[in-house]
Amino acid sequence: MSKVALVLGVQGQDGALLSKHLLDEGYELFGGARNLDVFNCWRLKSLGIIEKVQLRKYDILDKESLRKIMTECTPSEIYMLAGNSKTYSSFYGPDGAISEAVHGVTNIFDLCVDLMPHVRIFIASSSEMFGEATPNPDGLINEEVACFPMNPYGLGKLCAFHLARQYRSFHNLHIVNGILFNHESTYRAKHFLTRKITYNLARLKVEGGEPLTLGNLNMERDWSSASDVVKGMHQSILKKEGNDYIFASGKTISVRSFLALAAIAAGFDPIFTGSGLEEKCHCKKTNQLLAEVSMKHFREIDTPGMAGDFTKARELLGWAPTKSVEVIASEMVAEDLQRWSLGEISH
Repeated sequence: MSKVALVLGVQGQDGALLSKHLLDEGYELFGGARNLDVFNCWRLKSLGIIEKVQLRKYDILDKESLRKIMTECTPSEIYMLAGNSKTYSSFYGPDGAISEAVHGVTNIFDLCVDLMPHVRIFIASSSEMFGEATPNPDGLINEEVACFPMNPYGLGKLCAFHLARQYRSFHNLHIVNGILFNHESTYRAKHFLTRKITYNLARLKVEGGEPLTLGNLNMERDWSSASDVVKGMHQSILKKEGNDYIFASGKTISVRSFLALAAIAAGFDPIFTGSGLEEKCHCKKTNQLLAEVSMKHFREIDTPGMAGDFTKARELLGWAPTKSVEVIASEMVAEDLQRWSLGEISH
């Protein structure tokens, strides 16, 4: 039986890395995207798979465009990775953020009920749905912790999460909710915090210039590897029944610590001075100013740092993170140093 996968959001970090993984596993691959221009396909090109992915244009909110792509490729697996990933900007367009999250998955589920009830579906959920949740006594967040999202993005993801559970129960669809904590790679976009750090440290190393500006250096996140996470997506969808799984590292580190790890990987000797808005990071050897704090990057409302409990994924899927945050930071810096050295800095 042929293996055919449809990856919606194929041009993003996760979509591109998952596509590479599935192609390596022998899948025929269709990829859905809003915009098929060359710039947005840079990840697929970099991974050497752009000629192997059958790209199709669609709109997640347009059920007929989804119907067309689904009936054309008749997938055995659908991965829903599409959508806006800018959590804080969802405050400035809450209706759009929630509508996209809810109506996007509802369109997919309804079409699957009508056209292909036996297809397997993976939905990318987010740790942002937990918000102000109270961790378990072990300090970790698992799949059953009560959610209190702190932004419209998280609220939309929470609604989609429960819709998936309801369609799984009422319509007997094979749906996996993958609750993704922060996951990074060399294919992150530059507006994401970790890539902003590695991109600018590489710039400072190669060209010098103005220091990087950041917000709250005390903010903590659970950062894992995107390559690990996409493998977990595939492992989870292959299980006999749909379920909910957290993919995370189980640890949190601060922005300050990630900055220090990345600075060391870039060849700097970071030292922090001052506190609060006056805190700065210099290179101890050269006294070069690497980063400083700016109030404009502080968020009035921010999800607190929390660590994800991947016990369920480990026990049922055999999944566990393989890359430490030190390795992730080092890989991202090395790639950005090469990009700056070669003048390939547009992505």
